[in-house]
Amino acid sequence: MDRPRSPFGNIIGTVPEAKSEKTETKKKESEDTKEPEVPNGSITQAKDLYSKKDNDGQYQWVTEEPEDVVDAAENSETARYAFLVRNKKSYDSRKKYDIDSIIVQSPWLKKLLAVILEDYPGITTNLERLVFRAPFHQFVHRWNKLLEMLHEDDFEEPVAKEHLQLSHDVLYEELKNAISAKIDLVKNGVITFEYLWTIFEPQTLVYTVSDSKECVYKLNSSHTVVDQRAGLQVLSLDVWACDWDGTKFGQNRTTLKDYEFSGTTPITSLQAYPLEFHPEKEQLIQRLVTRGKLFERFAGYHYRAYRGVALGYGRCGMIRHNIESRIIIDCDAHNRFIPNYAVLFSTLPLSGPKSIFGTAASEFEFEDEDDSDDFDRFRDHASGFLDTPDSDGGDANKPKRRPLTAEELLLAVPYVRGYAMKTKKWLWFYVDQIEPIKFAENAFSSLVLPTEQKSLIRAFVESQVKYKADFDDIIAGKGRGMIMLLAGPPGVGKTLTSESVAEDMRVPLYCMSAGDLGLDPSGIEGGDSCCSMSSIG
Repeated sequence: MDRPRSPFGNIIGTVPEAKSEKTETKKKESEDTKEPEVPNGSITQAKDLYSKKDNDGQYQWVTEEPEDVVDAAENSETARYAFLVRNKKSYDSRKKYDIDSIIVQSPWLKKLLAVILEDYPGITTNLERLVFRAPFHQFVHRWNKLLEMLHEDDFEEPVAKEHLQLSHDVLYEELKNAISAKIDLVKNGVITFEYLWTIFEPQTLVYTVSDSKECVYKLNSSHTVVDQRAGLQVLSLDVWACDWDGTKFGQNRTTLKDYEFSGTTPITSLQAYPLEFHPEKEQLIQRLVTRGKLFERFAGYHYRAYRGVALGYGRCGMIRHNIESRIIIDCDAHNRFIPNYAVLFSTLPLSGPKSIFGTAASEFEFEDEDDSDDFDRFRDHASGFLDTPDSDGGDANKPKRRPLTAEELLLAVPYVRGYAMKTKKWLWFYVDQIEPIKFAENAFSSLVLPTEQKSLIRAFVESQVKYKADFDDIIAGKGRGMIMLLAGPPGVGKTLTSESVAEDMRVPLYCMSAGDLGLDPSGIEGGDSCCSMSSIG
C-alpha cells in the first residue's frame, strides 16, 4: 500500500538522502581534525588561565586573555632610573597625586640610605628591590640626618649626591606638611594628635608614670588604632623594659597608649612621651639608674622585709595590696608555683645596647663622684660576666650573666616578683620599698630549754640547711626533708622554738594554721603547702 504524499510531493516520514550524506561527511571531517588524545599532565608546557568577572559578580577562570590588561610598567626601560615614584589619584585639594610608594634602584642611593636609616626597624637597604611605602614615617623621623648628609657634601662620586638630592626633592613635596608641622609644634612644646607619631621615632626612650612609679621604656614601633569602647583613636606604642624572668635578664614587651585629643596639648601632659622632653631629664636618669641597680641586685633568691603597696593578680588585672611582711624574692619559684602567670623574656643582646642615651650620655653628670664611678662600672662590659646574685653568696652551678649597661639600668622595671610570708600571696614588690630584715639577735639565746635539746635542734637545722643539696634518698625527693614533733601544753614555747631557730639561722619561717589547710583534700595536697614552699630558694 502506498504511503500518503504531501501536497509538495514528498513522502511523509522519510528523510532526504542528501541530508544524511552531509551529516556523515561532517562527522568524518571533525574526526580527521581532532587532536590525538594524550595522557593527562604529559604535555611539557604551561597553560595560562585568567580571572574574569561574570554577570553575577563572581570571578571565573578562563583561557582567553582579558582585553583591558596593559603591559608591565617596570621593565628594562624603567630600570635605568635612580628610583621609581608610583603615584595615585589624590583627593586632597592641594595636589593632584599622592605618592603610593617609591622603588629605589640606584646603588649609590642605597648606600646613602643605609647610613641615614641605620638601625631603623624593618628597613634593609641592600635588597635588590628596595620599596618604601607611604606615609614614609622613616624619612620624617630621619629627615635631619638626610639634610646633614647633603650639607656635609662628603660623597665619593658626584652621582651619589645627585641621586640623594633628587630623592630629597621628591620626598619633600610629599612630606613638607608633616615636617614643617613637627618643627613648629616641637618648638612651642606642644603637639597635635595628627602629628603625634612624628615625635615617636623607633628606639626612642619613652617616659611614663605607672602606678605612681616613673618608668622609661624603649620604643619598638608605633601605630594608630581605634579604641572600640571609647570610640577614640589611639596611638599605640610597642615598647620594652629590662626585666628578670628567674634565669636571665630580658626584654619585657608591653604597650603604652596616648588617646586622641583635640587641638594642641603640651607634650609633657601626654600619658607617654619621649624622655628628651622631660623638664628634669638628668635628675630623672640619675634616680632611675640608681633604682635599676637595686633591681639588678635583687635578681635571684633573696629574703627581705617589705612595707608598702604591692601588686597582685586579680580577675580583671593587677590589684593593690598593703603589705608589711617579710618576703621571699624568687622569680623562678614564682614561675613554678603559678605557671599561668609565668614570665619568660627574650634575652638581652650579649654586648648590650650599641648606644647609651644617644647624645645625652656625654652630657650626663652625677652630683656625687662615688655615684659616677659606680655608674661607669656599667658602661662597657662586653666580655665581663657576673654570678647571678643570691642571698647565700652564689652557687658555682648557677648561670653567669653580664652586668647591665647604663641604658639597661635606666630601662629596668621598678618591681621584682616574690612571696609575702604573712599574707601568703605571690606579688610584685617595688624595689625601692624593699628593706633589710632586722633579725632578733638574742632570740635563740632567750629560749628557755635544756642546753642539750637546744644544741640538738640547732645542729639538726644547720645540717639540713648546709647539706640540703648534697644527698637525697634512694627514692628521689625523700631525703631532703626533716620533721620534728614538738609536744607540750600551750605556752611552753613550741612556736617560739621554731621562730627563734629561724631568726638565729636567718631563714624564712612558713607558718600554717588549721584554717590554712582548708577542707578540700586536693587543695591541701596541691596548694601552697609547707612541703611545697620549702622548695623555694
